[in-house]
Amino acid sequence: MSHYSPGVVFESPRVAAAYSSTGCQVGSPDGVLVGVDSLRPYFAQGIAALPALQLTWGKLLQGPPGGWYALEYTRETGATVIESFLLGPPAAKGDGGQDLQGTSSRRPLITHVRVFYESVC
Repeated sequence: MSHYSPGVVFESPRVAAAYSSTGCQVGSPDGVLVGVDSLRPYFAQGIAALPALQLTWGKLLQGPPGGWYALEYTRETGATVIESFLLGPPAAKGDGGQDLQGTSSRRPLITHVRVFYESVC
């Protein structure tokens, strides 16, 4: 989770699907999560629900100026997924931007994510 900005905005149709499938316990009805703390239970639920999850990396694409990129990959279902993400400024000391050793990462953090699915999977 250290590669996300504390206030990251994460948009995905799977967020809304998780909200429905978990009885409103995880996700959100509009498909948008805001903040790292809202991503943790969403990712944990997804990993628990998909023990055979496998991602095959495709291409990394550079987007419009300003730090946008897109990552193409294929799910274990065969569905193609595109995750577009915006890289923001590096974390300032003390704002949670730390690497696994607990030191300031000083690398750009992901501030916004939009996920596109070939089909909702």
